[in-house]
Amino acid sequence: INYYQLRTSNIYKDLCEMAKHLTTINLDNVTENERKTLFINLYNILTIHGIVSLTDVPKSVLDLNQFWKTTSYKIGAHFYSLDDIEHGILRGNKPHSNCTQRHFTFNDPRAKYSMRRCDPRIHFTLNRGSRSSPQIAIYSSTNIEKALNMATTSYCNSQVDIIPENREIRLSKLFLWYRNDFGRSETDVLRWITKYIDEPKQSLLKTLMDRQSSKDNLHISYKIYDWMLNHYDSLISNRVNINN
Repeated sequence: INYYQLRTSNIYKDLCEMAKHLTTINLDNVTENERKTLFINLYNILTIHGIVSLTDVPKSVLDLNQFWKTTSYKIGAHFYSLDDIEHGILRGNKPHSNCTQRHFTFNDPRAKYSMRRCDPRIHFTLNRGSRSSPQIAIYSSTNIEKALNMATTSYCNSQVDIIPENREIRLSKLFLWYRNDFGRSETDVLRWITKYIDEPKQSLLKTLMDRQSSKDNLHISYKIYDWMLNHYDSLISNRVNINN
C-alpha cells in the first residue's frame, strides 16, 4: 500500500466520510454472519485509516505506541478499537494472548455483539499493516463461508512449510500466538491445518502425523513474523486515535 499517495487521494476522503456514518449502524438489526463480515472489513479499513492518518508513516507497526488499543471507530453507540474488534468481537470475547481475562467485562454493552464462538479462520482475514499479514480483501456476508475458506487456504498454503526428511513443520507465528483458537495442543493445530492445505503438502503432513511416536516426534518451529509496514518509504511515527 502506498500510504502517502492514499492520503491525498479521493479514496481517503471517501474513507473519512464513511467513518462519520458508522454511528448510524444498528448492530441489533444484523445477523451474526453480517456482523462478522462487517467487523472483518472494518478492522482492515481501520488499520489503513489509522496508518494513513499519521503525520509520518512508520517503518514498523510495532513503532506505534498502543496502536491496536487506541485506534478506533465509533460504530453505533460505542467505540471499538482494533483490539476490541479482534478479541472482543471476532474471537468471541476471548482473552488477548498475553492476558487471562476476557476482553470485554460481563457488563460491557459491546459484549452482546461478540461472536458466539471463535472461528479461527478470521485470523487469515485480518491485516495488521505488516508484511507478514494476510492479504487485504473486501468480504461480503452473502459468501462469507467460501471467502473465509479461500483466505485460510491461501495463507496456510503459503505459510506452512513441511520438511519431511527432518520431520519438521514450519508455521506462521499466528498459530503460536492464537494456538488455543485452533485446539488444545500443537497436534490439534496440525490436524486443523490439514483441512486447509493443498496437495502435496496435505498428504505429507498427514503421513508425518500418522508416523508420529514418542521416540520420533515432529519438530514444529515458527517463522519470524515480519512486522515491517507493508510500505517501503517509511518513517517512525506516533500513535493515532480515529474517532471521527
